[in-house]
Amino acid sequence: MSSAPTTEPRGGAWIVLGALPLAFLVLTLIFRYHALPFWLWFNVDPSYFYLLNGLTILNGETPADVFHPGTPVQSLVALVIGLSHPFTAGAGINALVLADPERYLKIASTVIVWLDGAALYLLGLAAFAAFGSLLPALVAQTAPFATLFLIKHAYQVKPEPLLLLAATLMAALMLAAARQGIAAKPKRYTLGFAACAGLGIAAKLHFLPIALAPLFLLARPRWVALYGVAVVGFFLIFVAPALANWSVSVAYFAKMAVGSGAYGSGEASFVAWSKYPANLAKVFAGKPVFDVVLLLALGALVWQMRRVRRGIDRWTPAWAALAGLTLAQIAQALLVAKYPIAYYMIPAVALTGAQAALVLVLGERLSGWWPHWRQTWIVLLVAVAGLRILSFIQDLSERADWKRNARAIDMQSYAACAKVYFDFASNPSYALFMGDMMAGWRWGSALKAQAKSADEYFMNFFTGHLKRWDERVELADVVARYPCVVFRGVWQREMRNEIGKLAGNRQPDAACGRPEQEYLLVLNGSCVNPASGGAATATGRGFGGPNPR
Repeated sequence: MSSAPTTEPRGGAWIVLGALPLAFLVLTLIFRYHALPFWLWFNVDPSYFYLLNGLTILNGETPADVFHPGTPVQSLVALVIGLSHPFTAGAGINALVLADPERYLKIASTVIVWLDGAALYLLGLAAFAAFGSLLPALVAQTAPFATLFLIKHAYQVKPEPLLLLAATLMAALMLAAARQGIAAKPKRYTLGFAACAGLGIAAKLHFLPIALAPLFLLARPRWVALYGVAVVGFFLIFVAPALANWSVSVAYFAKMAVGSGAYGSGEASFVAWSKYPANLAKVFAGKPVFDVVLLLALGALVWQMRRVRRGIDRWTPAWAALAGLTLAQIAQALLVAKYPIAYYMIPAVALTGAQAALVLVLGERLSGWWPHWRQTWIVLLVAVAGLRILSFIQDLSERADWKRNARAIDMQSYAACAKVYFDFASNPSYALFMGDMMAGWRWGSALKAQAKSADEYFMNFFTGHLKRWDERVELADVVARYPCVVFRGVWQREMRNEIGKLAGNRQPDAACGRPEQEYLLVLNGSCVNPASGGAATATGRGFGGPNPR
């Protein structure tokens, strides 16, 4: 692998290496600005879950939500709240958070975004030290822009931004080791890799395949064994606040392992093998940059193995790093194909920049016949950047439209009605209710005491009945007490089913909404069109036209 006489950034290099991390920060914060508040339907899951479980940890109690496990995110939230009020404790700090949850979510979000930006800058420094050149160092920092779902999730208070952090730090360590291997500092590298893997797995279990990435660099059984033990150790450290509730996590993960569908549902098999090929194709769909870099890496590795077998070249630490990154990405894709959701690939996509940098540098030696190798990469990077800017503008417009539509639904138009909020209605009280549910109903009494509206009720799939904070309520009683009842949520069909169960197979008199966004269902009334003030018909026309669901 080529390198310059000096591998420390000098002069303008420090500034240049800050350009892409700064772009990441700016784009993420712009996106957040157009997406907040967190109680909107597309944000509430799981940001409010992590807020109230973080508050639980701050109170010295075990978090109830251990399903990702997600404990590092909850611990970070607890730290943010504690540092925001270092001289306040107990009921005082609880009241502050419950009264203004958006403030603390925004602080936690800002901290997470800056941590990811700092990790991206460290990755650039590590790449420059490894390659002695700015171009591959900049390429290493491009992962957050490989597909925009990284930026779309980076501002939220949930595991995905920490998966980006852990994967970026893992990639930085691997590039640092790619220059001369780990021989000079084997224990330090081994423990560093393990810390990154432990953090990622504790944030979300499906980070587990990324733990394979450093295996070829570790090489010797001694260091591989130490790495395995250390990963377990760091994992236990990061989930320590939740260990008392660990039996719940084990049962949940066991259920997921034996069910082929979402969250352990479906036929009793690890995967639905008949659907697996199509699911695997979905994993790679819509990620052209990731796919192309992965194919280039595989091609380069196959070509290099042939050269090594013929004695033309040797297997270097840089090739070991490339092989490890590629193995981890393939393993991640195979796991995600069990239930293909695009953002489940965030850990694998986060390695794309480091992988591309290695392909750029190592491929230059393999493609000696092509004199414009680096110039080709520059042209491709500029082209991808242009496309990403267009995609960002489109996604930003979509998110702003969601926000505008959600806030256009004026619940004050239904002042005489009882309001029943369903998964995942855009409502500050409902966001706190859902957070309380995922915190094991720890905060219900305090939330009920501070509630300002007496006509708000809540329900979801898990409770199976109406609640008003910590109190169970019968829908029949609500219908009898109010002249009308309006239900608000994202899934119209499911709301109708629940209404039918709880109201004697009765169906709403009116329905209105926007496909794939929010709906209103009304008993004993009609929908009010926020755009014109007109009423909807009982057939389902309203502020978004007819409902297809």
